Amino acid sequence: MNRLLVRYGVDVQHPEVSGAEHLEMLQIRDRLAELESTLTSEEQEALAEADRVLVERATAFYQELLRFLDLATYRREHVIPPAHWWWYLDVVSHLPLLTDERPSVKHSRSSPLSECGQRIMLRIRCPSPVGAPHPQSATSQKMRQNLL
Repeated sequence: MNRLLVRYGVDVQHPEVSGAEHLEMLQIRDRLAELESTLTSEEQEALAEADRVLVERATAFYQELLRFLDLATYRREHVIPPAHWWWYLDVVSHLPLLTDERPSVKHSRSSPLSECGQRIMLRIRCPSPVGAPHPQSATSQKMRQNLL
């Protein structure tokens, strides 16, 4: 199995470590995104599972990262696109995933963005159905501003 993937899989299990280590984990996820089309089916499933764990623990990871850096500023300075959703843990942590929206463990070879990432990006762009009140609308609006 890809050594970066193994490391990422271990890293997402430990939200209690330092923000510096989380920064390194996000950089590893960037490298995995570049390699995603070359991963085997087994590796793609492992990546999707690790992504699912990261999403579930987004708040804990974000809180530790916040001690180390401001994600919104870092994204702007490094021109990180929303397709790299793992850099948006500050936003993801405020977007509740519904049980029927739980990310699948399969990555699609036809798409460079995992299903997990696609669902998160949809939640970032449209956190509630049109016309429906959103329980965190003020927070969500502030978080969406951080995307810019």
